[in-house]
Amino acid sequence: GAAGRAMISSGEVFFLNPASSGELRQQAIFLNRNIRVLASGLGCAYVACEPPVPTEEEDHQPSTVWKFQADSQEPQRCPEFDVVEGRIREIGIGEKHLVVLTEDGVVYTRGAATFGCLGHGGAREAPEFTAVPALEGKRVRSVAAGPYYSIAITETGDVY
Repeated sequence: GAAGRAMISSGEVFFLNPASSGELRQQAIFLNRNIRVLASGLGCAYVACEPPVPTEEEDHQPSTVWKFQADSQEPQRCPEFDVVEGRIREIGIGEKHLVVLTEDGVVYTRGAATFGCLGHGGAREAPEFTAVPALEGKRVRSVAAGPYYSIAITETGDVY
């Protein structure tokens, strides 16, 4: 469950990419934030974080997600994640799609539905994060994504 997941409470995130001239640089924007998720792949990295003590407004939107591109030193806030209900536990990165798992075990996908990788039936694209209907009530514990696929593993060990 969520209690077994690690969270970095110091808020220290260091980043190294071509734009940093080969120097490992601290990202001040994450100081004193609770870092919940780090995910990387295909030329980018995502960081999901929370404030140390959420305000009433921040409690409604518990996770703020930032994206680092391979050619930039500064992260960009990702408002597209704001529709995800609940705290983000994992982010899977496909070539043209994303998979998000919340602490409540709900799976959301967004992007191009190449070969049906979003799980919404066929090749129907999802411009914003949408819960995967087939996984409703399944209590997913882990997700992953590759170029044109998504994987979900439930608490009972079933793989989708």
